[in-house]
Amino acid sequence: MTRTLDELRALIDEIDQQLVELISRRGEAAVEIGQAKAELKRDILDSRREDAVLSHVENANPGPLSDDDLRRIFEALVAACTAVQERGADGAEGQ
Repeated sequence: MTRTLDELRALIDEIDQQLVELISRRGEAAVEIGQAKAELKRDILDSRREDAVLSHVENANPGPLSDDDLRRIFEALVAACTAVQERGADGAEGQ
């Protein structure tokens, strides 16, 4: 059975809600990582870790998005999580 446009849009809305929740969980983990880095006197930016994350994402990609598309999405996600780590390290709120 073919789904209607409204049903497909409702499905996208549900998936988007799940993505928001997962991205928020990732952000919370990033704050904790930023705090751990601060305690260890380590730099927030870790380009080797960022490269490893992006490589993992590309290797795990089942499609239909291209590796380049998925990489751009995760580059933005990693940048946002790096920013939240920096704000967390400075004690600033991110909302």
